[in-house]
Amino acid sequence: MDITIKRLPMKRVVHGWAWALCVSFALGAASAAEGPHPFEDPKTHLWGYRNSSGKVLIKPRFLAVESFSPLGLAPVADDTGWKYINRRGEVVIRPFMVDNGPDPFREGLARYRRSGKFGFFDERGNVVIPACLDFAEPFSSGLAAFCLGCREHEEDEHHVYRGGKWG
Repeated sequence: MDITIKRLPMKRVVHGWAWALCVSFALGAASAAEGPHPFEDPKTHLWGYRNSSGKVLIKPRFLAVESFSPLGLAPVADDTGWKYINRRGEVVIRPFMVDNGPDPFREGLARYRRSGKFGFFDERGNVVIPACLDFAEPFSSGLAAFCLGCREHEEDEHHVYRGGKWG
């Protein structure tokens, strides 16, 4: 299997992202005041989301939560691990775990792992690179190092990937 990652002209990428951020900010500013905002149920110590009027929008069922992004995703954790949910509380995608939390977005993309393979999704939860890589580093300057055929090895509490072909 050949993997090709194209580099887009930076001017096009910057203008595209700037436009998307302006539109999402304009649309998200009004809804940000309405919520959803995290809150903890004092009886169960579980977390959920409510609007600024106190109306519960997503019932408390999470062990940990973070605020929603302007693009409508929030990382939450329950007994099964971390996941990203939308404003309706529906699971959108399960991220790759790093340092006891979800993989952070870098250059608008974060990693996920499905069936032992790595891929990338955007800040809306859309898969932009399917899970077909044996490992992938986060994006930096428009590129991400990846390997095909490498193997995961444990070293103390960390995992390293060796062998295979790297690109």
